[in-house]
Amino acid sequence: MRGDAYRLSDTLAGVLDAPPAAIVSSLPLLTKPEATRLSLLRQGFELMGREGRFIQFTYGVKSPIPSYLAAGLRFRTQSLAPIWLNLPPARIFIYCQVDCPRSGEKRSDVVAKLLRESRRFSREIRDELAEARARLVSSDAGKAARAKNGQS
Repeated sequence: MRGDAYRLSDTLAGVLDAPPAAIVSSLPLLTKPEATRLSLLRQGFELMGREGRFIQFTYGVKSPIPSYLAAGLRFRTQSLAPIWLNLPPARIFIYCQVDCPRSGEKRSDVVAKLLRESRRFSREIRDELAEARARLVSSDAGKAARAKNGQS
């Protein structure tokens, strides 16, 4: 399939049999004007319906859709923890309509898996950093003991 991602309705016309549960994007939204970003979000929700999720991967620190604009357009934004091992660190923002189900309610499998994997990845990074710190402390303690005893 080929088409303009910023013209979702035209690009996906005749392709989808049912509304998608989620749209996952890594488009460089921060390089586009605000109006273009908002248009993309609106088009996405026109295709998905009220329970859909628009998932955006970005290298920006802030949401590509400013929160004051999202709130004004009745969108809710959720940001996940930065992915520090990615260079530059990546962020994931999830947008849904204000009246979409809350986190305790049913959400699409794609979003649920993304959230689970993000949390698992964060735990793994924390554990690896703790292990690295322990090795450094142990190594420094060994070096100090050898230096005290006149060994190199």
